[in-house]
Amino acid sequence: MAFAAKAQDWECLPIAPPNDFVYGLNVYKGTLIISGGFNTKGPLKANGIMAWSDTSFSTLQGGLRRIQHNFSAQVGQTLSYKDSLYVTGVFDSAGHVAAKDIAMWSGSQWKAMGKGAHGNINCVAAYRNEIYAAGNFDSIDGIAANNIARWDGSQWHALGLGIAARSVNCLYVYKDELYASGAIDSVGGIPSLGIGRWNGTQWRKVSDHITEGNCMVEWKGTLLIGPQEIMINFDFYAQIMQWDGSDCVLFSQQQLPGINDLEVYNGNLYCGWGIVRSDSNFSCVSKYDTLKRLWLPIGKGLNYSAGELCVFNNQLYAGGAFNRRDSAKCDFVARLNNNIPNTAIASIHKEKTLVTLNADRDEIIVNTTIKQGTIAIYNIEGQLIMQQPIKENISAIAFNEKGLFIWRILAVESGSAMATGKILNY
Repeated sequence: MAFAAKAQDWECLPIAPPNDFVYGLNVYKGTLIISGGFNTKGPLKANGIMAWSDTSFSTLQGGLRRIQHNFSAQVGQTLSYKDSLYVTGVFDSAGHVAAKDIAMWSGSQWKAMGKGAHGNINCVAAYRNEIYAAGNFDSIDGIAANNIARWDGSQWHALGLGIAARSVNCLYVYKDELYASGAIDSVGGIPSLGIGRWNGTQWRKVSDHITEGNCMVEWKGTLLIGPQEIMINFDFYAQIMQWDGSDCVLFSQQQLPGINDLEVYNGNLYCGWGIVRSDSNFSCVSKYDTLKRLWLPIGKGLNYSAGELCVFNNQLYAGGAFNRRDSAKCDFVARLNNNIPNTAIASIHKEKTLVTLNADRDEIIVNTTIKQGTIAIYNIEGQLIMQQPIKENISAIAFNEKGLFIWRILAVESGSAMATGKILNY
């Protein structure tokens, strides 16, 4: 018996989604919690937060509001812990309760967690039965705390000298330590660039090699941190780092045009992209191929930033600033369908090309949908370094030159440039 091959592609939710950017996705009591900057109208009036049951949306007692300026709340990361949902962002009230920038939802009512921070709260995590909040603030509920604080259920506490940083963007528990990543200079007075760790009593250094982290995930027993940003000809690109127990080292040499989130789904590693460039030309969510050691596109892709990834009911959801899936309207939330017939994917990448460097093997990887073409590589003076034929799908080309280079894909029939971009090998 023959079975039709299946592929992955994104699909929109069957009913009206949020009407503005989505900043957070989380699972709480059998629902997907969606948070962001939306303020929906009509029968479902959701302010900054809503719940998706897999068939319908519901509100959380009116959601969050900004009373002072009559603006929509900007709700960011959430945390599901035990029977409660912890919510962070920019808001003044939760339901009918005065609550500034962090609040707790019990499943039926909102509760305040002090009087808020003097600054912004960006992230929240549970560690050793207590709640930790971090961001860019110098006090919380009137208690001096440097960018991070601990909630014991009734009041906030500082963590020693805290974190010296422009901003803390992510908290993650790994091997019974709390890791904090962001635009960090030091933790507890100890220099530790981009990331540090707390063991419950003291701060410890992690690395000197991360510029600014904004997401972390454990995959196959290793902590991955993204992104490590590099500048190529005045454009920022990103690489993912991994913690080996003594320092942070490169996870992959492949240069990505921005990283917003990392998620593990069915044992595979997925990445949500934050920037779309003319030289990326493919999906804002990618899957890591362990054999090729490359990030590869998924389906027809999303047209703009996928800032959050989350697994709910055994499906991968993406939230962000996108509003289209290929040519179909798809506002701010989409989910991955694993059972799309391959025939439906046949034309997904109409003349799209991704060129990346795999420095581990001294080769350039060309992933293209151009039937037949040529890749030409030039140095920054415009001199042709090499030229080689390519075909549709993935080609590996030996390349060990060092420096900044320009690549150009030429179509065989017309000789015209179909795609161009930059690559850095150092």
